[in-house]
Amino acid sequence: MPEAAAAIWPWFQSLVNWTKEQEGLGIWLGAFGTILAIFAAWLLARAEYQRTRRNEKARRAETIDALKDLIARFQASLRQYVDLIRRGDVAEASRYEATHENDPAHLAAADLASAAITFWPSLGTYMRFKEYWACSRELLSLATVTGPEADPQYAERVHPKLTECVQKCNELIKSLDAAK
Repeated sequence: MPEAAAAIWPWFQSLVNWTKEQEGLGIWLGAFGTILAIFAAWLLARAEYQRTRRNEKARRAETIDALKDLIARFQASLRQYVDLIRRGDVAEASRYEATHENDPAHLAAADLASAAITFWPSLGTYMRFKEYWACSRELLSLATVTGPEADPQYAERVHPKLTECVQKCNELIKSLDAAK
């Protein structure tokens, strides 16, 4: 090892002497170092920004997936109501809303209906949910407004409202997917 150091030492010494002879080299090296420091700081800031952006995107996607799951569960619950009507189980259909008022899907959907607009991923998703919520509330209130017992065409009147609710649900899901 000492032989290698002895071989390198003259080269190193001549490099040091050359730098001493060059006027302004220190200024140029300082400027180059400053540029490197600025570039390194920019890279660190950009990396932190990208990390924050990735985390926000993941949180947003997780929220949207949770919303879609909740809406799917609520929609499935509405289908149970319509199935009761189609089967002719008028008594159970008229009690449906009262028996499901503590259902987690219904409670969560009601919570979403009262959520602030800033909670939603976009204004479009907020509006689509409000339209869907109003349609589903109308569907559930059909039994209390006319009563399945009093209206022989009740099942036929519920079908268009269910079709409208399904359409609004699909629009809401598309809006949520677009907001991802």
